[in-house]
Amino acid sequence: MKGRATSHFLPYFNGDPMGQKEAIAKSAIAKTPRAISSGDYQQCTARGGHGKRCILKAQPGRKRCEKCSRMNRESLRRNWPTRMVLCSRRDDLKRGFVWNESEYITKEWLKGLYRKRGAVCYWCGARHLNVVNRRGADGLSIERLENRLAHLKRNCVFACSDCNRRSWRSKFMMYPYHILKYRYSVDVRLSRETMIRQDRISLEIMAHNQPKQCQAPCERHLVE
Repeated sequence: MKGRATSHFLPYFNGDPMGQKEAIAKSAIAKTPRAISSGDYQQCTARGGHGKRCILKAQPGRKRCEKCSRMNRESLRRNWPTRMVLCSRRDDLKRGFVWNESEYITKEWLKGLYRKRGAVCYWCGARHLNVVNRRGADGLSIERLENRLAHLKRNCVFACSDCNRRSWRSKFMMYPYHILKYRYSVDVRLSRETMIRQDRISLEIMAHNQPKQCQAPCERHLVE
């Protein structure tokens, strides 16, 4: 047994006990956690408006520092209407849609719809949808009732991301939540397509009956 390295977890190797002069392998499990050094922190990947990179260190396991992460969450919570319009316009251009600018959704129209109806899904009725992480299943998204049209005011409602991803499938036969609540009093002869068509007509009437803003700001038409 001389010169044989015996494992720390196997004191008896092939039935022979360890000798006094034999090497003992140290345990691979550390007794105390390793201290975090400055080399473990990477530079924050966030960039400012002029393209300058943040000089602070990123949080452990993250790409941004604490300050930039907080500012990013506040930006997502505050500027979700602008991001929603930009993403919708980009997708519609890829699909080759042509539309009238006066009928297209705007951030002011989205804010008004949010104040009137809240962050409620058109299909399942889920409330308090997430405006920060809009890609999640409970994220707030814009839904087109007719996929052959662009994101127009008369064609868009709020929906959760989960229902929005499933609504374009042919097997998706969910009824709108605000109609499903009164399913016992709704005429059984009305089809799902008829209900959605009536909603689109109502949205079109609401879009054309909005009060016009004055050219110069006045006390009556102050924008919040």
